[in-house]
Amino acid sequence: MRKKSLFIHFLPHDLKNFLLLFCMVLLFLFPAEHVARVSAAEASGLTVKVKMQDEVIPAAELNSSALESMGQTRQAYSSLDPMPAPSFTLAEGIMLQDLLKKINIDIDHVRSIKLFSSDGWSHTYTREFLLESDRYSFPDIVTGWDSASAKPPEFLPGTEDKKTSVMPMLALKSYYERFNTDPQWDKITNSEGIRFCFGQENIEEQAMLSYGKYINEIEVVIDEESTFISLDPSVNGQYFQPGSAVSLRGGIRGLEPESVFISVTDPQGTAFLAEKPVAVVNGAYLCSFQLDASALEGRYKVIVSPEENESGYRAEFAVFVSKEDTASDKSSEEVDEPSADDTQPGRAGGSATGVQGVPADTLTIMVGYFGGPYMTKKVFTLEELQELPNMRQAYTLIDSMPAVVIDSAIGVRLTDILGNAGIDVNSVEAFYFYCSDVTASWYETLTKSYLLDTKRYYYPNLPAHWDSDTQTARPGAKADAAEVDTIIAWEDNWQRFGTKPDFFNMETDTRFRLLFGQADIATRTASRSAKWIHAIEVMLGGTPPSGITLDKAALSLEVGSIFQLVPNIGIVDQTTDKRVEWSSSDPSIVEVDSSGRIRVLAEGAATITATTVVGNQTAVCVVNGPQQKENEEEFLSEPVSDVSDVDEGSDDLPGENAETGTEVVQDVNRQYLEQVQEGGESERVGLSEKEPEAGFQPWRVYEMSPGAVALPDIREKNPLNPFAGTGVVILFFIGAIRRIKKYQSEV
Repeated sequence: MRKKSLFIHFLPHDLKNFLLLFCMVLLFLFPAEHVARVSAAEASGLTVKVKMQDEVIPAAELNSSALESMGQTRQAYSSLDPMPAPSFTLAEGIMLQDLLKKINIDIDHVRSIKLFSSDGWSHTYTREFLLESDRYSFPDIVTGWDSASAKPPEFLPGTEDKKTSVMPMLALKSYYERFNTDPQWDKITNSEGIRFCFGQENIEEQAMLSYGKYINEIEVVIDEESTFISLDPSVNGQYFQPGSAVSLRGGIRGLEPESVFISVTDPQGTAFLAEKPVAVVNGAYLCSFQLDASALEGRYKVIVSPEENESGYRAEFAVFVSKEDTASDKSSEEVDEPSADDTQPGRAGGSATGVQGVPADTLTIMVGYFGGPYMTKKVFTLEELQELPNMRQAYTLIDSMPAVVIDSAIGVRLTDILGNAGIDVNSVEAFYFYCSDVTASWYETLTKSYLLDTKRYYYPNLPAHWDSDTQTARPGAKADAAEVDTIIAWEDNWQRFGTKPDFFNMETDTRFRLLFGQADIATRTASRSAKWIHAIEVMLGGTPPSGITLDKAALSLEVGSIFQLVPNIGIVDQTTDKRVEWSSSDPSIVEVDSSGRIRVLAEGAATITATTVVGNQTAVCVVNGPQQKENEEEFLSEPVSDVSDVDEGSDDLPGENAETGTEVVQDVNRQYLEQVQEGGESERVGLSEKEPEAGFQPWRVYEMSPGAVALPDIREKNPLNPFAGTGVVILFFIGAIRRIKKYQSEV
């Protein structure tokens, strides 16, 4: 008998247990797929965007409170997992259709929905798959599972007969369990953030493989002929006080600018504002109205719709009116709170310190444009503010009791602060005041027209002519009114029921305080006189950049390639609006996302255009234009007589005048786009009248096969399937054990 190898004698005695432990260690140390763990707190917010005609439009920013306020539904979703084995996902959350309706998306015009997760996962679902197919939950999927079957999955007869129709859901709480025969709803938690669930089309579908967790963003693609209206998230759901001005702004797509109207109804359903025309410029609208001092408290319904509304589409929003100080109640269910790094359109981009009522030693001035990030312009120390021209003024205010307040204050004009920070006051549209007693958002938002353009007064006779019984001012209250400036005070003396100014007992523990006069003797403005201000964000009207170019004027890429285009913005100063919108001349050939990342889907040529939001300046890059990869150098050099030779394989033009080279290449590529695929005739693609003088160039025009389809999204995964890999390891060690036992028996 041939002698076996001696290495086996060195193995541990309990070989089976050792090998099992070894396999477990391997699987722990080398998981088949890395999954980023994200806390529920990080995934509690949801951003919703609408994509229409290659334009991405912010639709909503929803925090956890806003999501919970939409109404919660419970559903149990059955599925097969990869084993396969029957399982249930218990979910409590918002129905997808309810969410879309809430943010004014017409479900009939939805083409697809893409979900993004904070752990890097993303998935696209077509309308047909998600919203038009009948989907079910099978309550007997576990009890009807045929565990004795040699070819699973198989079910006992009649198992599929009992089913419940279910709809797609964004679950705020969920729980998953295999072979769960008794749903335990007390186990649902928010530990997996927002989880997406939908039902099975048939009992054998492994639907849960397309579920997602930690969902933080949704992109809804709608038809080009659809209508969509959005509202600045910072206004939607905001609280205002009686007597204040309400400014509504947002975006409109699919409607003629002159046909849009807005109407507002008060909490009792009475028309407060009836079909007021809305000014629409470049897809954005702005509408303002004034609340009177006797405005009802509660929810005001805002409706924006076309005048002749044949489609029935209308957008509905809400603002709230309250006489009480709502600064500490910004976390209300209907209020969206921005995060510290929030730079979504319409959002101010900072947050408060979270320290309760602490006087600030510095005042930070930040500037930005509607929809863009806010950047620090200047940080004033207390000493620097005191070096500016000082103002010593008294102010009268009406508080929420209501009662008269006199505030004696020393500070500096807000206009002087802006001027010293290098901000043109004429370009200002609104102010966001951040205070240390508000932890998650700004305390107050005031427009320039309300704060600086409206004449405001100090009424010295108001305290003596205030009727506490009727809570109104008596005749003579307006006498001797003095016009006052808006200031940021570092010292003040706030006196409820005060009768005259007192500049001898000043306090600094409310530093810095916003103070402005009264426009009348009835409006309650005390709660808007913010204190403990540490930062002011100044929203500008918008100044265009000096120009825009792209880092690549022409690209030659294979189908399936991904490339990141980088725009070069002409910066005037640090407040320049740098927002860029991207579009593709043919998204079926080359698509581009909101960040300038392009993906080649099929053979052919397309032009990628970057357009500045402010100024409407453009730059283009031609992808897979007339040049071919094998003779790219020859193509680029032929029409460019005043540019030096181009290096092989380079998409950039060399030479000292890089801008000139880029313009030449862009011009050549624009000439190419004139050529049509039939008859060799010229078709205009936004060229100037002089461009056709370059003549027709017989470059090859790429054509896409009629049967070509776009490549699906490629998810980056470990090439080793986790189950296949585990199976291979187990089979290997089972075989090894058998050989060892055979060796021992032979010995």
